[in-house]
Amino acid sequence: PWYHTYNPTTREDEHTPPCAAALAAFARTQPWEAPAGPNRGKLLNITNIDIELNGNDRFFLGENRINSISDINGLGTMVLAQQTATTQASSLDRIGPRMMLMRIEKALTTLMYALLFEGNSPRTWNRAMMIAQPYLDNLIAAERIYDGKFICNRNTNSNKNIANKVMSAVCTLQLLQHAEIILVTFLISQIGQTISEQEISAAAKI
Repeated sequence: PWYHTYNPTTREDEHTPPCAAALAAFARTQPWEAPAGPNRGKLLNITNIDIELNGNDRFFLGENRINSISDINGLGTMVLAQQTATTQASSLDRIGPRMMLMRIEKALTTLMYALLFEGNSPRTWNRAMMIAQPYLDNLIAAERIYDGKFICNRNTNSNKNIANKVMSAVCTLQLLQHAEIILVTFLISQIGQTISEQEISAAAKI
């Protein structure tokens, strides 16, 4: 919904479209983060909102790939979803992973420029992997992605590719996902009882 914000320059309330909230969330978001929630999606200087959405409203909008703006549990009005327009369930049906993939695509493409017009041979293939894999390893260590492997070898470069002056590589990724639902299981134990990690792990699977 549209909402009202206070403009300190004009000292007036302004009727603000929801795209402004989305753009503000993107501005506060790194490529590996979700542009939503209380840390990056919260609306500032809001004085009123046109429509107060309830849980059913948010579910309906989500089913139609529309990210809602709403208050939840008194945490403040914020962008409360990060769905992309795709209807196919995958890692890329969320904005955070999609932005990260775009960042990786651009970075690896730029890194490969150094190998243009080099010999299409194992030496160059190895150079490509030595350039790209450390970049992916750094992303894994920083918890920007779960996993990433860059392969450029005889398996990815067929004789036809080589004859056509094409060097081919494959980059497999496990993109970071974000917690959109948080479940807490409460265990009540007897006084003096020792709680083991196995009990906690078992309860978490319920």
